[in-house]
Amino acid sequence: MNQHRPSKNGQGLLEFAITISVFLLIVIFLLDFGRYVYYSSAIHNAAREAARAAVGLSNPTDTTTLTQVAENLAPNVDITVVATLVNYLDYISDSTLQTQVARRYTGATGGLAYMPGVNVRIIGSYAPATPLITPFLGGSGMITITSEATMPLETAY
Repeated sequence: MNQHRPSKNGQGLLEFAITISVFLLIVIFLLDFGRYVYYSSAIHNAAREAARAAVGLSNPTDTTTLTQVAENLAPNVDITVVATLVNYLDYISDSTLQTQVARRYTGATGGLAYMPGVNVRIIGSYAPATPLITPFLGGSGMITITSEATMPLETAY
């Protein structure tokens, strides 16, 4: 007597579909996270190099030149560059190091209250490709990445 058993082909197909969906979502998320790390690194490098370039400019707050420098280092990234003149000593948190930098800058043993510097801030945006992340980011679906770098100027402005 041959009894008819129900087929389990449909069950295997359903398990495969669920498993492959979760696996692909994890892979896409990992690739997306890698893209975010790349964009973040590119923006940080661009800020540092733009600040370095600003030191050599006659007008260190010239955002046109600094934007070109930043865009060369962060291609395919939508960025905004803001450059301002600052007191470089305000960006050194350690008072001992602050005194050493001031002495080296002036060659004097006394304290220094102001040391000209330039602060370059780069603001970039990143759009994730993972479909499940976008609803948590609000209406725009973009992640804002901000980086800034400060360098001392050779001459006072």
